[in-house]
Amino acid sequence: MQAVDDQYMVGDRMMVAPLFAGEPGRTVVLPQGVWHDYWTGEVLQGGTVLTVDASAGNIPVYVKSGSIVPWADVGLHAGAPETRRVSARVYGDGSIPFTLAADERTLRLAWRNGNGHVENGVGYDVYEWKTIG
Repeated sequence: MQAVDDQYMVGDRMMVAPLFAGEPGRTVVLPQGVWHDYWTGEVLQGGTVLTVDASAGNIPVYVKSGSIVPWADVGLHAGAPETRRVSARVYGDGSIPFTLAADERTLRLAWRNGNGHVENGVGYDVYEWKTIG
């Protein structure tokens, strides 16, 4: 497997491979497992090496299959009420739940039998579940 030192993980379920100015493309090494292209939802086999064209309109981001990834609405600051409105994206079978513990609040998102479940979601409004891939 080819070594790459300029891509990085965001938590345990997202990987980012930055594009750099002046380069015609870049090499991306996907970790073992199944991954999804964040932008297209395309399913990709891990343990492989990809070449990404630098003219791509988006930075290469990949999400581990099975992940539930929440996206909060934009607010003026981190404590704004809008940031408590959440859209949940489910990649693959949704078998990896998401848990966020902040202050006294805990938000847990789980996916079972094709349905999203919010556990301990006091203070959060999960208004959408979107399946990817």
